[in-house]
Amino acid sequence: MMRSTLALAMVALAACASAPRPASNAEPADGVALLTRMHDRYAGKWFHTMTFVQRTTQRRPDGTDQVTTWYEAQRGSRLRIDFGDPAQGNGALYTADSLFVVRGGKVVRSMAEGNPFLPLIVTVYLEPVAVTRAQLAPYKIDLSHCRMREGASVR
Repeated sequence: MMRSTLALAMVALAACASAPRPASNAEPADGVALLTRMHDRYAGKWFHTMTFVQRTTQRRPDGTDQVTTWYEAQRGSRLRIDFGDPAQGNGALYTADSLFVVRGGKVVRSMAEGNPFLPLIVTVYLEPVAVTRAQLAPYKIDLSHCRMREGASVR
């Protein structure tokens, strides 16, 4: 799942590379200030839907590789992944706090274990910062401070 989510983030960032820069170049004081800056920079400009196809290689415990095609669709803060031929009805639906596993077109399992990346790659740009903070809360992310890596700059 991580490769898939990272691919989604990379596509999203590339699509917005020419967006306006923030007014301030100062380092954000804490994580909430960073989320606010992220939100404000793309508010009203972020995509609400995206689809892409991805060839995915998963290494099995026996050392063999399983190669499948994933059909991914993001709408708002939900991410759907169809594994293999979408007509077969096998896949997953992720939200920030839940996972629904689908086999043969039927939900076979649901878990309170969502995708922690969704608030940071989608919700932060589409919803008020309070919603993003609420979605991040179960993951125990310390927003009381943040720091930039040495040599990085704020653009």
